[in-house]
Amino acid sequence: MKRLPATIRPLALNYPDAGPYDYRALLDFVRGQLADIPHCVVLASSFSGPLAVMLAAAEPRKVRGMILAATFVSSPSLPLARLSFAVRTPLVAVLRLARRLPIWILRPREDALRIAKQETWSRVSAHGLAGRARAALGADVREVLSRCQQPLLWITYDADDVVPTWRADEIRRYCIHARSVTLPGEHLAMFRDPESLAAEIVRFVEVDCAPAGPRLTQAPAPA
Repeated sequence: MKRLPATIRPLALNYPDAGPYDYRALLDFVRGQLADIPHCVVLASSFSGPLAVMLAAAEPRKVRGMILAATFVSSPSLPLARLSFAVRTPLVAVLRLARRLPIWILRPREDALRIAKQETWSRVSAHGLAGRARAALGADVREVLSRCQQPLLWITYDADDVVPTWRADEIRRYCIHARSVTLPGEHLAMFRDPESLAAEIVRFVEVDCAPAGPRLTQAPAPA
């Protein structure tokens, strides 16, 4: 957010800590927070992708464009989707611990990624992560996307091990006017290399969307 110019006013949305976790309920939550905002460009990362598409379809006059980064519009893993019933709190707690250990062991206490991860884990429970994981694995807003007429920028990262780059082909099938950009980095490259993403955001807002008057980039927070 600090890398954006003064002409773009960023506003980040946080999801409720204790649920709900499904996209339909979160859509109502997000629309409530945007009730007093006349127009915006939506930036959605990871878990937030399907929600941004649903918001654009529900609020076509308010949402003037979408930037979907390192995200998906249908289940990011079909094999895991078939096993979504097993994605429960105990399993997620173990997986979360496994992912935290390398951060604790390999990164110094003052490392920015370590600090950000600690803040995130302190706010989101294993139960909440399990609920969001099940929602993501069952997501499918492709037909909803096909009805959206807003400009769309689809950003993939070339080393993303969570959302495969071939998802860009899926976007093109359901949104023929979408523009795609591939940036270097992995799934969290938005955090590690904010400058390259900020440059794409500015270009999209000022050129592709080009609304009259001040612009707002609205960012549902990633899980």
